[in-house]
Amino acid sequence: MEVRTVDGWERPIPDGGNVVGEFWRAAAQGRLVVQYCPACGARQFYPRLLCTTCGGEPEWQEASGEGVVHTFTVVRQNGMASSSSMRTA
Repeated sequence: MEVRTVDGWERPIPDGGNVVGEFWRAAAQGRLVVQYCPACGARQFYPRLLCTTCGGEPEWQEASGEGVVHTFTVVRQNGMASSSSMRTA
């Protein structure tokens, strides 16, 4: 096996077009923006053309930076069948 190292590799920057363009432009400046619907007050992420609550036209709003992030990870591994799914003859 050959191990290669590369100096100066950078992750690709997403295309700033379409509905997500404003999100990525703000991110490049170190800001977090989310969509806000002035018609119903709902906020949404990921960016969409219409509000998922009322169908209104969302606007961008900068996050205050004072929120709490709740997250989790689900790890699924492929490979050998688990013992519960193995059948005996």
